[in-house]
Amino acid sequence: MYRMSVEEPYEGGLSFEDGIAFAQMLDPLVDAIDVSAGNYDTADVLLPMYPPGNLVHYARAVKEAVSVPVIAVGRLTWLLQEMNDAVGAGEFDFVALGRAQLADAEGVAKTRRGEHEHVRRCLAVNECISRWMFNGQRTQCVINPKLSQETRAEASLRTGAEQKRVLIVGAGPAGCEAAMVAAERGHAVTVMERDGELGGQLRAWSAASFLNTEIEHMINFYKVELERLKVEVQLNTEASEADLENYDEVLLATGTVTDDKPGAPSMQWIC
Repeated sequence: MYRMSVEEPYEGGLSFEDGIAFAQMLDPLVDAIDVSAGNYDTADVLLPMYPPGNLVHYARAVKEAVSVPVIAVGRLTWLLQEMNDAVGAGEFDFVALGRAQLADAEGVAKTRRGEHEHVRRCLAVNECISRWMFNGQRTQCVINPKLSQETRAEASLRTGAEQKRVLIVGAGPAGCEAAMVAAERGHAVTVMERDGELGGQLRAWSAASFLNTEIEHMINFYKVELERLKVEVQLNTEASEADLENYDEVLLATGTVTDDKPGAPSMQWIC
């Protein structure tokens, strides 16, 4: 299999016509062609402001020019049904899911089971790539805390010796993830959130139009997972000292807002 960029869309880069010609040269020499575009100088096409499927037309063009199987790429976790139909129609032969598998290794299996809302879908933030490529750090994912620490994550899901009443204060990403882990371990979990919706600071992300759909899906993912795990969610509810006394364990996941003003009391900005 050969992975190639069919076009480098900048001055002096590989032209689309030359890319197709190169694919035809490869045709008798390889078993399949994995079709992308760009290079490190055009990495912006991998970011979330570019819509899912923005590279698929390259695979379609190469498919028409060669005889070997062709693989399409490009944020396709959001278009699994469309890609399934495209493969069935012969537009290309396979779909590659790279970052999507890091976000949720069970994504395809869940989709086959009709569990679309239960898939953690890659947001293309590229934390998984940039951490090790540019900083030499262990790869991570902004929506999958289990990535790179799967053994530890699996151990954290072992059923507790006794069921406890657990209160999570705050329904942002950290609070939702903590609630899911505690519920998976067999505890009776309650989440209290003073706002009227789940999501916390994820909702600030969703203000960007190009991320709105993706973030709304992530927030809905937390909603359906908490429902599946029978976590009690209390919105428009501020936790009081009296509330805390009703639980065996309490986890504070309220998030913080920083303030650069000199002398600002730090506790003032706990929200």
